[in-house]
Amino acid sequence: MTKEEFSAKLVEVRENAQCGKNELCRKTGFTFLQLQRLESAANNYNMQLPIRYLKALGFAMHLTYERKSKVVSDYKDIVKFIVAVRESRNLSQNKFAKDLGVARQSLAMTESGDTVMLISRFISVVESLGIIVQIVSV
Repeated sequence: MTKEEFSAKLVEVRENAQCGKNELCRKTGFTFLQLQRLESAANNYNMQLPIRYLKALGFAMHLTYERKSKVVSDYKDIVKFIVAVRESRNLSQNKFAKDLGVARQSLAMTESGDTVMLISRFISVVESLGIIVQIVSV
């Protein structure tokens, strides 16, 4: 999955929910330009934005890895799920960071919640771990 594909899924959810862009801006507090950038994947947005977007529409992300499955509507829950999957695969932060091509300290800050993952990192993490991401109604 690419950030463009992920953003296209967001647009599909909004359109299926029959919610216009102006209405969604009111529900989320996004400016129209922020919404445009998110939906077009014009920038490398942080993962709190699609969570807020989905929550405003009554949707959330459903993460699945083997027998682990969780509907997440909060950024902290996404991070907890990712850490649990990484640990279940016996991957140290050092090894996983190396696999992702990032500094271990960067990964540690993400896992501790000190920094928020950008969509590009989220995609590389879920793909590297084999986590399936779906969007579901809540």
